[in-house]
Amino acid sequence: MASIAVALLVILASLTFANHAGAQATGFKDRLSRGINLAHWFAQTFSEFSYDAAEKYITPAQVDALASAGFTHVRLPVVMGRAFAETEDGAKFRSILIDKINLLNDRQLAVVLDIHPTDEEKGRIDGNPASGALAKGWALLARELSVIKPDRLAFEVMNEPFPMKGAKWAALQEEAARAIRAAAPEHAIIVNPGSWSSMDDYKDFKRIDLPNLIYTVHIYDPNLFTHQGAAWGWTAFAQVQALDWPIAPGSAQSATDAAAQGEARGILTDQIRRGMYTEGWLRERIGQLKAWQNANGGVPIWVGEFGVYRKFAPREARLRWHKFMREEFDRNGWGWAVWDYLGDFGVLKAGAPNRQFDDELIGSLGLRTSAK
Repeated sequence: MASIAVALLVILASLTFANHAGAQATGFKDRLSRGINLAHWFAQTFSEFSYDAAEKYITPAQVDALASAGFTHVRLPVVMGRAFAETEDGAKFRSILIDKINLLNDRQLAVVLDIHPTDEEKGRIDGNPASGALAKGWALLARELSVIKPDRLAFEVMNEPFPMKGAKWAALQEEAARAIRAAAPEHAIIVNPGSWSSMDDYKDFKRIDLPNLIYTVHIYDPNLFTHQGAAWGWTAFAQVQALDWPIAPGSAQSATDAAAQGEARGILTDQIRRGMYTEGWLRERIGQLKAWQNANGGVPIWVGEFGVYRKFAPREARLRWHKFMREEFDRNGWGWAVWDYLGDFGVLKAGAPNRQFDDELIGSLGLRTSAK
């Protein structure tokens, strides 16, 4: 009888653990409804990284403002080199990360910790995939951060792995995900299809056979609108300014004449004529990803980035695009994190003191404005 009793206790304990793990996973997924990227804090810093600047970048008052606006989570990009470093500096960096995640958690903001490597760091991994560097780094980082509750923190394997894609990226990502799972058994892991993590990158991507995964996508379509005037990336970006959205196919020539120069003219005219600047085209694109989700057992989808470069985009067009995208994500049951907080895609008033929210943009995202 004693052996039967022990067996029953073991079964009950395992069921309790399983139920707890399931509750934690569900709890985190539920927190992914409305989010924001806190870029430039621990990655892509405006100047050389310093701990003093990191302490001052996001203050308790600013975290309170994010929570009061209705954000439920943040995506926190961190630089790979320090996060994975087995040095005194790396240990200090991870300690401060834990403190800042706790600050965000205390204000009821869940955190997606995103490894945001430089091109050089991605090149080293891509050039030597057999080294296991990505998995080893994640084993260290996930183990130290596993002290944070699983319903408050998730781990994103890597931001936009381009040029890594296809089978090579799939193998690297799965190895890293398994290392995270071993170090932090109950935490959700955010994975992507490789390359730029776009909707197109999901076409031939197969779901990963691991529990508690969330699949992320970055949506900046059509990119001549969302990146108009940008001086980086595709050269055509810099040749477009003051481009409206949406645009009817019949207005292709007049819209192009008003907004584009150089090689961008022919590209933009063709794209508009093909309907790529209409709500219907975007809805169909999003529907294709929804079909992928359904075909893969309804795995969770989370839009980790979307936004519009604000320097040259017409303000009303930018507001319309954000509102439409947010409503489509909500309609499909996908959480999202807008790109970003303070930078050139930001939700703050450009040039305003004290980091004031752009209330109209916040409103287009379905969040609470300061006037409410």
